[in-house]
Amino acid sequence: MSSLTEENYLKAIYRLSLIPETKITLTAIAEEIKVNAASAVDMIKKLGDKNLIHYNKKLGARLTAKGSKMALDIVRKHRLWEVFLLEKLNYSGCDTRNSRTTGAYQTQGTGRPSGKIFRVSEIRSAR
Repeated sequence: MSSLTEENYLKAIYRLSLIPETKITLTAIAEEIKVNAASAVDMIKKLGDKNLIHYNKKLGARLTAKGSKMALDIVRKHRLWEVFLLEKLNYSGCDTRNSRTTGAYQTQGTGRPSGKIFRVSEIRSAR
């Protein structure tokens, strides 16, 4: 199981990888998540140790197959929550595609709420 911070980094790398011919640098990742570069370095090492990304100074960061699957699962869960919030709860307090904090939830591997509540760092559509 990954932490919320790890999930945010995986989502950021995934989003950056959708931009054609983009080298995903530590600076780009740090800017995407709005953290300092030192924090990004530490997390990139941690994700590399877990075999979720490959990082090379010349080539930048790339998701591994395992990292890509995890990032896609995270994005899909967040999209499902977005649809639920918008369509079922009529949650219109903010634009969920651009909001940094639209709600509080955590899902287990089943996708069901786990009862643990924390601040969602981002629900943004990667459409």
